[in-house]
Amino acid sequence: MNEIMSQKIQKQASDEQSANENAYPLYVKAIIAVIFAALAYYGIKSHFFVSKPYNALGETMGTIPYCVRVFSNTSRGWEKTSDEIKKELTRIDHLMSTYKKESEVTKFNENPSVDWIEVSDELVKLVKLSKETSEIVDKKFDVTIAPLVDLWGFGPHKRTLANPPSPADIALAQSKSGLDKLEFQENPPALKKAESELRIDLSGIAKGYAVDCVAAVLEKRGYRNYLIEVGGETRTRGYKTDRQTRETQHWLIGIEAPFPRAQFQPLQIFAPIDLKDRAMATSGDSQNFTEIAGRRYSHIIDPISGEAQKTSLPNINSDDEEIGSVSVVASSCAQADALATGFFLLGTERGIEIANRYKIPVIYVLRTGNANSPLRMVKSDTVLEERPQNEKTWGQSVMSWFGGSDDDQLKPSILTVH
Repeated sequence: MNEIMSQKIQKQASDEQSANENAYPLYVKAIIAVIFAALAYYGIKSHFFVSKPYNALGETMGTIPYCVRVFSNTSRGWEKTSDEIKKELTRIDHLMSTYKKESEVTKFNENPSVDWIEVSDELVKLVKLSKETSEIVDKKFDVTIAPLVDLWGFGPHKRTLANPPSPADIALAQSKSGLDKLEFQENPPALKKAESELRIDLSGIAKGYAVDCVAAVLEKRGYRNYLIEVGGETRTRGYKTDRQTRETQHWLIGIEAPFPRAQFQPLQIFAPIDLKDRAMATSGDSQNFTEIAGRRYSHIIDPISGEAQKTSLPNINSDDEEIGSVSVVASSCAQADALATGFFLLGTERGIEIANRYKIPVIYVLRTGNANSPLRMVKSDTVLEERPQNEKTWGQSVMSWFGGSDDDQLKPSILTVH
């Protein structure tokens, strides 16, 4: 009797358990299974497939450093992309170099013909952009400035001058230059000189154009989060990923304080700029210069006056304010590069007036001559997102702003605008 009762109780318990299990329809069980599977997948993905930085470093156009950093969830294809970047920069150098005999620019310069000279569509595009830029900046940007560049000792055959060029020498060089003496046609692409000795120098736009060409390589290969920098000219897209928090952040680009810096001297960052999906170029007088008769002259030459720009450096305790650098933001780096030179030569007052008229983001960094407050910033009305300055940002390591750390194998000097 007891045995029969025990069997009934066990059967009743078993039936209740089955009833409870059947209380959840199959579709509920399926949803629960999917949720657990998704949680497991994304947990693994967040650990193994987080966006990581990949770098391409090197030199181009002689000794100009370049740095390309992308963020991607896979390293697949990056080695090939790095090779393509290097090849593209080499191609641009062979197009625009004034140092290489076989470059397209050198061949054009050495051709004395005043008839139409067949050139690449790229060269025509750059001449066209240069003419458009020249109109914006009161003709202070001119790619036919090569005779003046040579005269001041900054050309392919660099030389040190005992004295500044005479007014007569400057006038002679100017007679062989001028954008009004250079014509272009787009179909078929060709250039025409009005003066047989006219020569072009694209150094004021070459680095920016190289940045844009590298961006095209990255876009073609599917990269959407990157920073490109060639000799201080920069372009970004998308975001970088913080290594610790794994959160996405905007790219912050540092404008270097325009003071002379020894090779291994730490960088001094004056203004970190939030640069998202845009390009920025800087023209300054502190890195590329020559000394003539005890006075320092920068490589920036005014095509109208024919004069190289004087600077009080290395003496930073000057009695007068002077422009140390000008940074310009634009949609393309080639345009920003050309504009930066023009705005430097325009001066602060006229430069800001034009920048506001065309709604161009422009930042002037002035050396004040005051040891307590050595730099002053003047900006156009167009808003740029600027990180607040304090004692922590001044001279702070650049690496943290680029999604890296101080022990990354990246040269900080490559990553700043100077």
